Amino acid sequence: MRTTGIFETHTRTVEVKSRRPFYIIPFGDIHYDAPMFAGDKWREFKARYKGRDDCLFLGMGDYQDFLSTSERDGLRRANLHDSSWAGFIETEEKKVKEFAKEIEWMGDNLIGLHEGNHYFEFPDGTTSTQRLCGLLRTKYLGVTSIVGLKLTRNRDVKWLYIRSHHGTGGGQTVGGAYNRLEKEILSWGCQLVLQGHSHDLGCVPMVRMNPLHCPDGTLDIEEEKILLCRTGSFLKGYERGKRGYIADIGGRPKMLGAPEIEVMPIRVMEPFDHLTYELRGTA
Repeated sequence: MRTTGIFETHTRTVEVKSRRPFYIIPFGDIHYDAPMFAGDKWREFKARYKGRDDCLFLGMGDYQDFLSTSERDGLRRANLHDSSWAGFIETEEKKVKEFAKEIEWMGDNLIGLHEGNHYFEFPDGTTSTQRLCGLLRTKYLGVTSIVGLKLTRNRDVKWLYIRSHHGTGGGQTVGGAYNRLEKEILSWGCQLVLQGHSHDLGCVPMVRMNPLHCPDGTLDIEEEKILLCRTGSFLKGYERGKRGYIADIGGRPKMLGAPEIEVMPIRVMEPFDHLTYELRGTA
């Protein structure tokens, strides 16, 4: 897999109240116009979250079934007539506008969109995902990013850092899908690690201990829960009489949909009064 290779950072302020959660919903690998697109699951997703004001959304790439890496390379080498190129461009522009209408309801609650490995590159160098971000007025996050959510409660501030990447292969076992993510924790000091691409869906909790500097100058420790998440897909693997990538390689079927990550702000009184949070993931 090869994509744009672009790394981005982004920050966002979220006002919170103790014991009132909000939710982070990473969604991707939708392949909206593919023959095996799971339209029923996508409609369930929209019905569950549309109209809610307690959710933040983060796109993980591969929103439509655009060209893969090898297909883009082949198109670049093809000696196409100007009229053929114009037809390609017109078709891809329509597809971008069509999907923008599919997720425009997310509005300001859309943190941003990652690049995937299925995208179209326009003659001006922009990708279909960058065009999508322009239509939705949201942040283009490249293929990999660090997003910082600044949680505020009165004068208290607590940061939640998200390490997200469109993703790489997930391995042939359930555990293999999360081994790579565990290594990410060692390289990046984040509390939430997200990856797509493999179409695996699930959340694995971990705990680490962090130093806690107290106002009186003493040093304590604080338990911090972190989450490793694979962000699922909306592309079916098996359907009678239809061709599918998973069926072609004899792969294991994957759960469809997207994870839901609950962020519960907590007011902690010991060893001093401060704001923290707990993460819970469901799939």
